[in-house]
Amino acid sequence: MEYQEIRYQGRRHAISMAESGNDREQVNAVIGMARFDEDPKWVENYLLSRLDDSSMTVRWGVIKALAELTRRSYPFDRDLIVQRLHAMSKIGVLRAAIDDAMDDINHYHADSPGL
Repeated sequence: MEYQEIRYQGRRHAISMAESGNDREQVNAVIGMARFDEDPKWVENYLLSRLDDSSMTVRWGVIKALAELTRRSYPFDRDLIVQRLHAMSKIGVLRAAIDDAMDDINHYHADSPGL
């Protein structure tokens, strides 16, 4: 995907975009949520619910968004996120995104075990 600036216009708008059916809009929406939404725990739960999307592009975006989210300082459910990423790691097209996400989790939260 080419770089595109992420704009966040609030949760209601982001959810609308995230459920639009347009892969690019969905990816931008979930990354925007991860970066800017005021309730990271809500975002975590929303992203985890989207990991099984039928579109690999959206799954890739959700994985990238989870990586973004874990860079924020909040008590995220590391074990659950790692478990869900690990379960998806056999999907070849997602492996690089999962590896990047795990690198971020391990870098920003080195005190916890990784994959």
